[in-house]
Amino acid sequence: MSRSRRRTGDGRAARTAAVLLAATALLGGPGPSRAQLPAVVLPDAPEEGSAPGVADWAEWVGEEGGLERARVAIMAEIARASAAEGTLWAALLTVLEQVDGTTAAEAILAVGIAAEAEGLVASTRIMETLPAAGAEARASLLALAAHLAETEDVVRAAELREALVGSHPDAPESIEARLLLGAWLLEISGREEEGLAHLETLITSAPSHSLAPEARRLYDANRAVVR
Repeated sequence: MSRSRRRTGDGRAARTAAVLLAATALLGGPGPSRAQLPAVVLPDAPEEGSAPGVADWAEWVGEEGGLERARVAIMAEIARASAAEGTLWAALLTVLEQVDGTTAAEAILAVGIAAEAEGLVASTRIMETLPAAGAEARASLLALAAHLAETEDVVRAAELREALVGSHPDAPESIEARLLLGAWLLEISGREEEGLAHLETLITSAPSHSLAPEARRLYDANRAVVR
């Protein structure tokens, strides 16, 4: 089976977005799930031009208390956004727990770019922050770069997830990456064994993780067919 580099309208984008948003919460990171958001008091959606936007949020991170202020604004954006866009902002919250200053501002701006249908540009912008980012932040930045790329190019997203699990195999973000990468590879002719291997690694290395049942389901459903 071949796969186009661009998404089709088969509903996969919506399904992947839902999985990613759920996985952010399941990983135990700071990104809120939609079920958690109603507990936060959020303003009504502002009229265009009447409230600070992405560029303002990026500027705030250089001010005292600005990073927390940006997080609150992003949580409000998640509550208003579509499932696909909400996924990107939720992934950003995870990154903002590990970076600050210029890297945080760049990450905010990149997600804003992706929300305007420029996912590859946004993903490249995130990748450019890696050399200056601390080692502890690189896994979450790679995960975010994959999420951003996936809005436009599923093959590039898979490449970034392969880089993530290869360079940071024990990072929490690699659990989610293995599930999504494994599921994607199962649909690629000639790479099904690789997909099963990623799912098997997730199952054996994190058997009690909340994503393990889905990995097990995919593994069992495809093992006999592939092998």
